[in-house]
Amino acid sequence: MGERVPREKAEEYEKFLIERVGPDYSSVEGLKNMYSRRRNEEKVVHFLPLIIKVIS
Repeated sequence: MGERVPREKAEEYEKFLIERVGPDYSSVEGLKNMYSRRRNEEKVVHFLPLIIKVIS
């Protein structure tokens, strides 16, 4: 699920992803890696977290 954030709050939200969401997801069993895509538009910024997990 992606998030749409007002442009003026985008930096704060990206910091939240790095400092809080990343460490929370690191506890998921089988997690291989996590990336976040960012797309800037005129009034909003879109964030899309990408999670790579090994499934046994």
